[in-house]
Amino acid sequence: VGLLGDSLAETEALRKDFRVKLIAQGWAVSAKDAAVFLQRAVDFEAIALNLHLGHAYLTTSEAIDLIGDVQRLADGYGMPLLLETHRGRLTQDLFRTAKLLAQLPEIVLALDLSHYIVAGETLGGSEKLFHTHVGPLLARTALIHGRISNGQSIQVAVDDGFAFTSVTQSLWQQAMQFWLADAPADAVFLFEPELGPPPYAYLTREGRETFSRTTETHTLTYLGRQAWVCAQATTAPSLGS
Repeated sequence: VGLLGDSLAETEALRKDFRVKLIAQGWAVSAKDAAVFLQRAVDFEAIALNLHLGHAYLTTSEAIDLIGDVQRLADGYGMPLLLETHRGRLTQDLFRTAKLLAQLPEIVLALDLSHYIVAGETLGGSEKLFHTHVGPLLARTALIHGRISNGQSIQVAVDDGFAFTSVTQSLWQQAMQFWLADAPADAVFLFEPELGPPPYAYLTREGRETFSRTTETHTLTYLGRQAWVCAQATTAPSLGS
């Protein structure tokens, strides 16, 4: 749930009526921005804040400083912080995100692999290097945005992205394996079938989406559950492999 402006009262009413737990989401380019969303997340008793942090033009040192400042704030609020992998943020490309993780062991990710599939126009020109750099991200993932990319579009129907469905599902499974290796007994892994609105979603000339959200959500949920079952049956992969 994104906690923004006029939606706050509606969100609170829904939370009370349905007794649901929320994952808050925010967009911040500074620690000051992040503090607003952290306070709202606390007010709504969210279980975590999923944050789109920074922008595309931060240097590595600037990104490290910003993450450190926001993480200290989150610790002060007692709110688990997840940094989302997303284009146009400080996590925008796989190579840089892996470098940030190497220097900041406290980072926990909300992983949306589709952004890296698009940014690399598939696997970035080297399947071996893609898997080398994505490994550390999988080991630090606590939430997965279930979405399929075909390398050109961020969000396609599973059938249209068939060439990358198996790769993506395998990476989801590996992230789950890493998480299971040291998760507390009462911990919960989060998988969110994600279908963004237009312009993420293609529209026909008549303004209709090209596939059924209900059908695709069920399909993505099924793929996520398959990955989870396989992850429970296997041990975590080695980062050195």
